Amino acid sequence: MESGVSSTAKTCLLGLTFVIFASSRIMLTKYSSNDANGFDYLPAVVTVLSEALKLSVCLLLTFRKLYNECDDPWGYIKSFSCVDILKLWPWSLPGFFYFLDNLITFYVIASFETARIVLLSNFVIVSTSLLFRIVLKHRFTRIQWAALIILFLSIVSLSKEKFDTCRDPHEVTKKSSDALEASKRFTEQDVCYVPEITGERPSPHRHRADGGPLTLQDFYGFILVIFQCFIASFANIYNEKIFKQGDGLEESIYVQNSRLYLFGVTFNLLLLLIRTDYRGTIATCGLFHGFNTSAALLILDNAALGLTISLVLKYRDNMFHIMCSQLNTVFVIVASVAFAGFRPSLQFFLQAPIVLLAIYVYHLAKEDQTGSSNSRQKEVAKGINSIRRSSSSSATKMLSEDTDLYTDSEDDRSKLSEV
Repeated sequence: MESGVSSTAKTCLLGLTFVIFASSRIMLTKYSSNDANGFDYLPAVVTVLSEALKLSVCLLLTFRKLYNECDDPWGYIKSFSCVDILKLWPWSLPGFFYFLDNLITFYVIASFETARIVLLSNFVIVSTSLLFRIVLKHRFTRIQWAALIILFLSIVSLSKEKFDTCRDPHEVTKKSSDALEASKRFTEQDVCYVPEITGERPSPHRHRADGGPLTLQDFYGFILVIFQCFIASFANIYNEKIFKQGDGLEESIYVQNSRLYLFGVTFNLLLLLIRTDYRGTIATCGLFHGFNTSAALLILDNAALGLTISLVLKYRDNMFHIMCSQLNTVFVIVASVAFAGFRPSLQFFLQAPIVLLAIYVYHLAKEDQTGSSNSRQKEVAKGINSIRRSSSSSATKMLSEDTDLYTDSEDDRSKLSEV
């Protein structure tokens, strides 16, 4: 009983830890942006430092584990061969997808308000379900498919609302021209200037006050959300698979994470080295140019969130991760209204409950499916037991009849012998 309570407490603590770090990640990313919804620093620098911090923590814990369990830890490390190094390659795939996911997050957050971001991120339920169906051949009920369609349409509508409520086009044009003049002034004064990294893509149609037609470019942020959700879903599913396949559950999570974060650091460093503008910025302005307190805290938060997600995928599963993400939705919306000055429109008030209700119906249908499956299994087991009992009783009856017949024949033989 105590072990069950302890397991439940650990699960709740793990879920709460994930919600806290996931919520603070979104808020810190938004607070680290500038007035133009861009970033004065290079997001790739934040991700590479976060990956390096996670790798350092896991390597430290791995060496500590080797030191405590092995008589000669350095000899064990030196015994690694090329075959052992080749075994690292399966971890390169989730490392690459997490690298893309972390970078796209900055552009998504630059495109929407924090409250709308968490609602749009619930599209991960659709992407995970589709990948479960395609890759793992998982079956869904018709109610679940209907809930997924409603969720998808609601998210599309939420993403469109941003463009309908944009500011006046003259204000946007003025802001863009001010940023251009500031860039020229900084260059003339020989002051280090970094081009803004932002999700805003100016378009003559997007900011039309007369409700003009929307173009594909207007859905730039929504396309990023879909792309990010599919990348994150695939990375989480594949990562859970290699965490648990074979002897993965018995292997230390520090060793597994060290392999994963090694590729995370590698891919982020390659990005900083390949892009000439990134190289030039770092060489001219320094690695930490444009950093503020929120950006520095974001490095720690990203590292803590990554370690928490690995614990979730190792000892729980993807569905637990998704459920925690939905709690994160509520936390971020409340925090956005309370601290970020978010003022939801009437359309947001009408659409947000539809998203949450679609999620509720999806999980309710899953519980009903699990319950009906369990009841069918119980009925089948009950039928098998009844058949066994009836077969047993029939066999007993036949045996009794055979015994009576044998007794009668013995009596007849004894009578004949007397005659």
